[in-house]
Amino acid sequence: FGLATDFNKEGIDGQEGDARYLAPEMLSTLKRLPSADVFSLGISVYELATGMPLPAEGNEWQRIRKYPQPTLSSSRPEMLVSIVKSTMDINDELRPNTSQLMVFPPIKSFGSRPDNFL
Repeated sequence: FGLATDFNKEGIDGQEGDARYLAPEMLSTLKRLPSADVFSLGISVYELATGMPLPAEGNEWQRIRKYPQPTLSSSRPEMLVSIVKSTMDINDELRPNTSQLMVFPPIKSFGSRPDNFL
């Protein structure tokens, strides 16, 4: 989302993405980090679950990257809240990887029951 690149090619040449989905660690590195993709997934799900547009800049944009504490309606399933919070963890090493995400029941069964997830 912040910078789209081809993992099969050398270098950092890529296309600029949308900063609203940019992981905090991408502000201090040019490395390709899978954890940044997980953050982008989490913040995308957060946006979908809240129905609120993410800030493109400013104080709220900064706050989300420094202290991401997503709050979802109590009507949302606890598993969804857990997925969003874990994928947006400020510590990129504590975020689940894609293999770990695939064992969450809503994600594992997403193809058969998407209306029950969000």
